[in-house]
Amino acid sequence: MGAIFTLIRRSLKSAWRRRWLGVAIAWVVCLAGWAVISRLPNQYQASARLYINSDAVLTPLLKGLAADASPDSQLKLLQGTLLSRPNIQTLISKTDLDLSVTDPAQRDMLVTSLMTDITVKPDTKLNLFTITYSNSNPKLARDVVQALLTIFTESATGGNRRDMQNARIFLQHQIASYEQQLRVAEARRAEFRTKYPGLTVADNGNAQGDVATNPVEALQTHLNQVDAALENKSIIAAAFKKELETMQPTITESAAGGGAGGHEPMTLSQAQDKLRLLRLKYTDEFPDVVSTQQLIASLKASPTHGAAAGQRTMPNPAYEAMRLKLIDVTADAESLKKQQAALQEYRTKLEELQRNRPALIAEYQNISRGYAVLRKNYDDLLARLQSANIGEAADTQADKVQIRVIDPPVVPRVPSAPNRLVMLSIVLVVGVAAGIAAPVLLSQIDRSFWVVEDLRSLGLPVLGGISLLTAIPLHRRLMAVTSFGIAVVVLISLYGGLMFRILRATAVV
Repeated sequence: MGAIFTLIRRSLKSAWRRRWLGVAIAWVVCLAGWAVISRLPNQYQASARLYINSDAVLTPLLKGLAADASPDSQLKLLQGTLLSRPNIQTLISKTDLDLSVTDPAQRDMLVTSLMTDITVKPDTKLNLFTITYSNSNPKLARDVVQALLTIFTESATGGNRRDMQNARIFLQHQIASYEQQLRVAEARRAEFRTKYPGLTVADNGNAQGDVATNPVEALQTHLNQVDAALENKSIIAAAFKKELETMQPTITESAAGGGAGGHEPMTLSQAQDKLRLLRLKYTDEFPDVVSTQQLIASLKASPTHGAAAGQRTMPNPAYEAMRLKLIDVTADAESLKKQQAALQEYRTKLEELQRNRPALIAEYQNISRGYAVLRKNYDDLLARLQSANIGEAADTQADKVQIRVIDPPVVPRVPSAPNRLVMLSIVLVVGVAAGIAAPVLLSQIDRSFWVVEDLRSLGLPVLGGISLLTAIPLHRRLMAVTSFGIAVVVLISLYGGLMFRILRATAVV
């Protein structure tokens, strides 16, 4: 333990002998460091704080109704793109920074340095944004922050509106294009239905043959009805022809009026014509038919039923009536024949259509599928256009994002960097440490011998030692200590003066 104290005391004595070397090193380090610090340019920091309020009422009301333009997502996008190269180029144009560049290379270097030096710190809990920038020119630092505020505000209020407007214009162009395509698709559907009217196909392109009545069978039923009606008309026409063959086209009557009440007696031919007409309507048991048959029998039994003298010939009314009915029946039969021919022709086409039905249904399905896709896209585009219109109205008529400048940027008076107080202190500590370390290190490499035991440790014979003959006077020791203390105090006083000057310059004291 005593050897350690001896070694420490010896090192301190050796360092004390070299004390002025330590003082010199401390002074040189401190003076050099303080000179460098004094020449460092001042950096002035300008900052601004923004409060951004995203409307918490309007946004939920428009959810699902208008285009989803979340204010939070807009703010994140603005924060990420605020320091983009185009914005920095705009910033340079709005400030005096463009006066300091002369060529594109310098401009690129300036853009890169601004993107690095400008900081945007968000506080998501309080919706606060802090923009800071440092420069040796305090006015320029404030101008840069103010320009960034302007860019941020314009981007927040106008960027989304421009996007909405561009989206609306795009949707309008797309809707107009889809309208033309829909017209073409609808014309193809109408043309297909006109060309194949017998093909029963649903609007979605599915065949309805399993649900609806078979059109061929329905047409055949109608054709059978027409055939039956035509056959009936043919039978009636044949009956009318047969009756006309037995009827007299003319009748004879007396030239002079006769009979009671001005009525002329009925001749045999007239009675027979009347009987034919009655039989067309009634049966043989009908009273008028029976009386007419009795009249005909009495006229045939009368010897004077033939044409008497003074009678005249005239058209038989019953014959004419029967002939007109035959004409009507014949005309109906001809109409039914034409209808029969048309139905037979249509049945032939329909049967051919049924044979090609799968291919036609497939073709119509392709047409309808394309039409359905176009229609769906068209409806979706219309819905999106309405959403874009509502979203644009919300942005223009109601501010969904409100920006308030809490702390506007001002021209800084006090430099923010460099921190000379801390740097002066660091230099003083480094200088004192260097002044102490130098003598201590030199004492460690000192090869001199302090006591006789140091010589004997070498293994050499030592005869003896000579003690110090004269001691250093006390006043000389005091002077040495005083001069050393003065040197240290002056150095510390110089440090204190520099600190006071800096504090006074920064209006702290």
